[in-house]
Amino acid sequence: MPSFVEISSFSRSEVKKLTKTFSCKKHTSLLEYIRQFAYKHSKEGLYRTYLLEIESTYCAYISISLATVQNRDDSFSKIKDITQLQQNLSYAVPALKITRLCVFDQMQAKGIGSIIMTFAEILAIQTQAKTGCKIEIVDAKKDAITFYENAGFEQVNLESEGETTLMIKKVVTPHELKGFEKDERLLYLRNIKEFCAVFGLVDEYSVIEKYYEANVL
Repeated sequence: MPSFVEISSFSRSEVKKLTKTFSCKKHTSLLEYIRQFAYKHSKEGLYRTYLLEIESTYCAYISISLATVQNRDDSFSKIKDITQLQQNLSYAVPALKITRLCVFDQMQAKGIGSIIMTFAEILAIQTQAKTGCKIEIVDAKKDAITFYENAGFEQVNLESEGETTLMIKKVVTPHELKGFEKDERLLYLRNIKEFCAVFGLVDEYSVIEKYYEANVL
């Protein structure tokens, strides 16, 4: 069964041996992170890093953390507009942040990125159900903007001249899901269920199922 494995479930020596086999020529900083920092950061409770394993091959990794977007940020008004929040909202918006995402060289162009993004969405819904999470956010490198747009993210700071662009995706609430057409709503829920079944996300789906059943179904 394909699965997502949190890096701290390995030993330090296993991580060192395993990550030597990874390759990411386009973004060497992502390779450096998984080799040198991901395990330590996970053990310290800073970030969670998950490896995607399919047929005994590790295909990619994603690191996530909790974050908030403060109302003093330049992007706050745009985020409220995208998420349809009240424009007079003065509180910070809770988010799940994708801090790093890397598909290893030998697994490029095989749909792995799409799997990773669905996993991130699952984690975001689970977080919303447990503690609150309105959006997914990422500081996307310029060459990754189209990838994130295809995953449903929108650019916030459109005129950014930096190395990255802030992008967000709204996490669907039960109230919003009620507004979907019936067939669309059922498809959305079925896709989540099937994805969790394929990747063994039993605990995650249990939380999501109870969350949506109590408020939607």
